[in-house]
Amino acid sequence: PAGGRGPAKTGRGTGAGAASPRRAQRAAWRAAEVTAADELADLADLPVAELRRLAADLQHAMEQAAADLRFEEAAVLRDELGELRLALARAEEAAPVPTP
Repeated sequence: PAGGRGPAKTGRGTGAGAASPRRAQRAAWRAAEVTAADELADLADLPVAELRRLAADLQHAMEQAAADLRFEEAAVLRDELGELRLALARAEEAAPVPTP
């Protein structure tokens, strides 16, 4: 703006690039999905017991998110849990069965 009075007002937030809390939350969830996808690629290296523990933790987090009405987050956790359960099933199939 003329006269060096600072940036022009846009009427939305603190400027044209201001992100709403909702946008920031969605961006965080997308970043979490990428991180989770990277972590899920490494699941084959984990012991079956650890995979079971992680599945239980994700189940609890998903249920808590839904109870708190954070449905989008609960849906992301549901998808991660599905991937984890697939990895767990594969690990259980590949694990040697102990003989008595």
